[in-house]
Amino acid sequence: MAFPPAAHAELGVLRAIVEAGGEAMREDPSFYRLIAIYFPEIDGDDLRLTTPDTGQDLWTAKCQRLFIRLAKRGEIEGIDADTMWITEVGQARLRKEWLPEWGPNPIQLPPAPEPPPPGPETPPPGMGR
Repeated sequence: MAFPPAAHAELGVLRAIVEAGGEAMREDPSFYRLIAIYFPEIDGDDLRLTTPDTGQDLWTAKCQRLFIRLAKRGEIEGIDADTMWITEVGQARLRKEWLPEWGPNPIQLPPAPEPPPPGPETPPPGMGR
C-alpha cells in the first residue's frame, strides 16, 4: 500500500476539483480515480483495498476524510451536498503548494509584465526632431 501523505493527497483533491471545472460530484467514483492519477505510487492493487469494518473502498474512504479536513480549513465547500467546490482559500493553497512532480503549475498566475525601460520618448511617425 503506497498512499501519499495526507498533505499531498489534499493537494490532489484540490487539483482534481479545479481540473473538473471548479466543482466535483462527491459520489462520482471517477472523481476518486482522477485524484489517484496524480500519484503514480498508487497502483491498481491499492485501489482495490477495502476497509475491514465497512468494506468501503479504502482510497474513497481516505479521500472523504480529506474532504472533511479541507472543509474545516475553508478550502472546499459543499461536502454535505451532492456537489463540492474549491474556495478562494483552496485555490490560493494550490497555487502556493503545487507539487513539483506535477510539472508546471497551470493555476499559477502569470507574472506581471515588466514596465518599459526609461528613455527618451519616441516621437510619433512623421514628427521627427
